[in-house]
Amino acid sequence: MNERGAPIRRFGVVSNGDKPGAGDLAQRTCRYLKGKGFFCAPLAAQVDPGADLDCLLVIGGDGTLLKHVSLAIEA
Repeated sequence: MNERGAPIRRFGVVSNGDKPGAGDLAQRTCRYLKGKGFFCAPLAAQVDPGADLDCLLVIGGDGTLLKHVSLAIEA
């Protein structure tokens, strides 16, 4: 459930382009989620402040996670 009490249905996936295979994993993750009936948007470089997402999946390392957490909070 998200903060509004609704089920999580809208995912964003962001990856660290410097990590080998991270972009491919992000694409495969979105294909999997879409195949299960969820909305999923692969996000190229950063979180779009206008994106109406319930969950953000971050593929990379600690730095990637920390960067996108702060961007998501601002959004």
